[in-house]
Amino acid sequence: MEDFEKRKQAYGICGECNEPGTGEDWCQPCNAKRLKDNFKNWTSGNKNIDEFIQQSQLNAVHYKKYFEWIPFENFRDIVYITRGGFGKIYLAEWPEGYIEYWDIKNGKELVI
Repeated sequence: MEDFEKRKQAYGICGECNEPGTGEDWCQPCNAKRLKDNFKNWTSGNKNIDEFIQQSQLNAVHYKKYFEWIPFENFRDIVYITRGGFGKIYLAEWPEGYIEYWDIKNGKELVI
């Protein structure tokens, strides 16, 4: 019960499930469902990598605490930096940005 009250005070109540949030503007159960519903829309092409990313999404308690698969074509201004021990290193912009939170009223994600 103590954890419940602390989360309620720190993060407020989710506008969908009426449970305390798990992070700033983040409800783990509601966002895990949304992310899971999107699993069918992407793949890295590697089952192990997909499962690793999916588990990070299902367990995310904050918007900066999970992985996303980003197709190469979604990056812009790609610049080669150097060669590392296991491959090449690049710098790029990701115009879409990561999901910060969902706009419940309008049913869409808001990105940074």
